[in-house]
Amino acid sequence: MAKAIWRKARRFFALVLALALLVPAAALAAGDALVARKGLDGFEDDVNAICAVGDAIWMYGYQGVYEYDAATGETTAYPFAAEWTAARQGVYDPETKQTLYHGVIAWFSWDGGVCALVNTSDGRGMTDCGLCHLTINEQGEADFAPTGPVDWQALESDGRMQIDGCCVVGDVLCAEVYMGDMRLCFIPLDGSRATVTDARCWEGMVFPCDGAVIAVDEAWNDGTEYIFNRVDVPSGRVTEIARFSPEDGYLASPAQEPGTNRILFVCNGYLMALD
Repeated sequence: MAKAIWRKARRFFALVLALALLVPAAALAAGDALVARKGLDGFEDDVNAICAVGDAIWMYGYQGVYEYDAATGETTAYPFAAEWTAARQGVYDPETKQTLYHGVIAWFSWDGGVCALVNTSDGRGMTDCGLCHLTINEQGEADFAPTGPVDWQALESDGRMQIDGCCVVGDVLCAEVYMGDMRLCFIPLDGSRATVTDARCWEGMVFPCDGAVIAVDEAWNDGTEYIFNRVDVPSGRVTEIARFSPEDGYLASPAQEPGTNRILFVCNGYLMALD
């Protein structure tokens, strides 16, 4: 259990550090805290996913959504609207005599705003999945507006779709999806057919790079070795570009350095680069 908790925490901190690489240096100089989170009703909240839109970092929590402004260092909390809270807890449909549950399985920035893949389940397995835009109503509450369906049937496993990390390249969601092992999958946001690539991923380490996506895999060859693969979108062609073997510890937070071709990542407390 301790190992599972550590892996979950490590994945969250990796996301925070990855976004730190993308925030302008002037914003970082404003204070020593990149993300400051204020829970609702005086309680701290669990953050499940984050994404960046401009200078703002948007966090999806259990109680609500949080917007961190990197320019001012301020965080605004938006509690969930009653409709979304009810949808998560389950809504009974007297026509089908089923209780349907909704949940966010992917959280990302696209089309100038924050989006999510929202799945529908009847308690036994997924019955639907669609693209939604995050909305903030006049009362300052967070809700999700359905935008359209996505192709998900080929990506589910045992009645569910597990996405460990994702990014958007153009109009394609590039997601690490569990398919017996973790695979990079392309989910077009216009609802066209999804594809499973030959690229394997490790712990959500996927990020955009010059119109393609970099998927980082982990292998065991007399120690841990990380393999950086460039995957073209939408063809799915995989090209290995680098390997890295740390003496100890874990690789985290890979991202392209803005304005360059270098790949930055954190390993053993050091910021490192692949040219």
